[in-house]
Amino acid sequence: MVNMANEDDQTIADIHKWLPFVKQKSDNLIRESSAAGTLLNANSLKSLVQQSLPNNAGSSVQLTVEWVCFLNSYLRQIDYTTISSEAKSLWQYVVSLCVSFFGKANLRVLYSCPELVDLFNEFITHFVHLNSDLTSKCLLDMAKDYLKLSTGCLNYLEYLAVDRLSAEKRFQDIVALCTGPGEGAGSLLEFASIDASSLTRKRVLRLFVNCAKSLFVAHQYRAAHETLEIVFNLPVTLSQDGEISEIVSVYVLTVILLDKKQCNVDPYLIKFASAVPPNLLKMFQCYYSCRFEQFVRLILLEYTQRSEAFGEEEYLFTKRVVARLLGNMCRKKNAGILGKRENVSGDELKQVDAVCRLDPVVRPLGIDIRAEKYYQSGLSANEIQDELQELVRWNGELSKQRRD
Repeated sequence: MVNMANEDDQTIADIHKWLPFVKQKSDNLIRESSAAGTLLNANSLKSLVQQSLPNNAGSSVQLTVEWVCFLNSYLRQIDYTTISSEAKSLWQYVVSLCVSFFGKANLRVLYSCPELVDLFNEFITHFVHLNSDLTSKCLLDMAKDYLKLSTGCLNYLEYLAVDRLSAEKRFQDIVALCTGPGEGAGSLLEFASIDASSLTRKRVLRLFVNCAKSLFVAHQYRAAHETLEIVFNLPVTLSQDGEISEIVSVYVLTVILLDKKQCNVDPYLIKFASAVPPNLLKMFQCYYSCRFEQFVRLILLEYTQRSEAFGEEEYLFTKRVVARLLGNMCRKKNAGILGKRENVSGDELKQVDAVCRLDPVVRPLGIDIRAEKYYQSGLSANEIQDELQELVRWNGELSKQRRD
């Protein structure tokens, strides 16, 4: 066995040189113990751990490396289902052993070389499988702790945490993982690599779709839009079914909500246009061609139908989303009319404050577009009124000049 008692002599930078020997030693030990029937007896396993692994008094490098190698070798060998259902005392001891490792391990050591990062991710996956009944709170707490010091490798723990939280509609918790727990801390979306041993392409797709949906529900439309761009660039074939339709629907709405420019050359809209629901596609076309009345009718139709169909489950066309969509369109309408400055017809003048014309429509929905101030584009109500008066004066003078 390589002497690792002194961290000064055996630096972290040298771990990759002797790590294969430690892994081989652990694999051999577990193989021999399995043949002797030691692995499925709690007392025998406890004795093996005490004899084979360093305690807290040893080097943190030695302790961390030997423990993660031993636990991985053991967890690869056993059947989680069998020990959790038929050998409760053994299962409890193995879980306590894994939990104690979280307290002992030096994360700086674990993240010191790619091989150890892979081993740690493998251990995380084993631990989650071992605890198939972990609550979403436990998963969330583990994911947050892991993310604080993670080097940006997506793993099974993060996938499962997001999946469970999404099923429970705990979208704000997912947003917390996406945005990072605090200054200097990691974020789920700031990944550098993916643990291929535990995450299939479909799982990665599902992870990011759940993240994008959660960000949309939390009204973080820009972050949702950017996350969907990640989804569209994943090496996964998006099938033409309900899932792709939902993904593209969220994307189209973020484009309108953010009032994105040059959307006619958006590569994702071009690629997935056939998957956009017809009503939403018409809505998109009306918005960018400034067909005000048709746009409003389509929004309210979609809002009504989806509210009746999905009730509280509906998240695409909520009152807040509808308010912003209508507000954005009112802003475009006002900006177009105010931008003319001359030869504005009387009918157009009446339409400058387009929100007023929506009042009878939106009042039953309890939506106050004025309060949202989306339609103003930086102009106060008084400034809009001043613009109106200026337009009236301008048109009056123009008419007088023509008569003269």
